[in-house]
Amino acid sequence: MKDRFYYGFFAGVIAGIPMVIFNLVSYYLLNLARIRYLNWAAVLIYGNFPLNAFDSILAQIVHFGFLGFAGIVFAHFIPLVTSRHYLFKGWVYSMGIFFLTYSVTLIYKVPGLQIIQPYTVLSNLISTSIFGLALAEVSNRIVSTKSIN
Repeated sequence: MKDRFYYGFFAGVIAGIPMVIFNLVSYYLLNLARIRYLNWAAVLIYGNFPLNAFDSILAQIVHFGFLGFAGIVFAHFIPLVTSRHYLFKGWVYSMGIFFLTYSVTLIYKVPGLQIIQPYTVLSNLISTSIFGLALAEVSNRIVSTKSIN
């Protein structure tokens, strides 16, 4: 993995795995979240929540694609601000994505995503924090073991 685009994408996808696991546990077991991340993706690509297993799987794949894109942006951003305190920077980066996605869905009045319950917001804050910390750690490990251009 010699370039930031490539490693950033895979770092984002890898960091998304614990994020999605927490989101699904929060939704199915803890009954904390009322909307899964794959529901967000489904609304954005289909215009409604997934109607069947295929819709859900495709929406989850699209969500991982978005996380890969977020990893690419992070991989290009981190050298600009140095890699010291990389976990904090990863967390702040993920909070920025969180706020941006919530803001966009409210500004554009996306049906189904306009009113989010506080427990879902809390769950998403936790899972977004997991993503940011994992993204920073995975990126740091890749960079420290490879020569990245």
